[in-house]
Amino acid sequence: MTEQSVENIFGRAWDLLMKNPAILLPGLIVGLIVGILTGLLALPPIDTSDPTAVSHLDLAARGLNAALLVAISTLATIVNNAYTIGMSGAAWMRGTARLSDGATAFRLEGGKLFVAIVLLFIIEAVLTIVTFGIGALIFEFFALYVFAATVIGNDNFGRALRESFAISTRRFIPTIVIIISLFVVAIVVGVATIPLRFIPFIGPIVAAIVLQGVVSLFNLVIVGEYLNARNAPDVVAAE
Repeated sequence: MTEQSVENIFGRAWDLLMKNPAILLPGLIVGLIVGILTGLLALPPIDTSDPTAVSHLDLAARGLNAALLVAISTLATIVNNAYTIGMSGAAWMRGTARLSDGATAFRLEGGKLFVAIVLLFIIEAVLTIVTFGIGALIFEFFALYVFAATVIGNDNFGRALRESFAISTRRFIPTIVIIISLFVVAIVVGVATIPLRFIPFIGPIVAAIVLQGVVSLFNLVIVGEYLNARNAPDVVAAE
């Protein structure tokens, strides 16, 4: 794969998606399951007009419910990212992608992906507190390719982070373009799905499906740029 411009990355990613719509399938399935579970586990809001009516048992139940939703969201993130990154890598490298590519990626790299998600969350949380969010935004820029390096490059977290920093530094402008483009898409989709969240049960399901589908598209672009830059001499030397 020869090094391409960011415009070609986006164009090629869209072409690959049209030829391999199965890349969206894991996100749609995961989104459907998460949406259903979120709808089933949703609790009515606390009546703030009478704080004494809220028991400790009720607060404990809500805490457990919140923890369960976080666990479901984390598992969904692992599954969807492993499948879509694995399938995206196959699409970029050979032109076709199958669900088995995603299943293999999940089986082999799911554990590493979980570690990466947890460590990224911790680092970003600390940076958010210490730097009032500025450091977290900068870190997210340089960590853009961590998931791709973890799943496709079979890297542990430290090596994946170093490789991501090297690619983001070397391909600084393309990475900025990718992040801004994906941010705009995310904002548009986020705003468009706000009304769905007010529709009982069905709304969260549709919103979750759309969100996971967007994640699939994002991964296809990010994987393309990762593969585009990973064999550059200065990137390899940074590993």
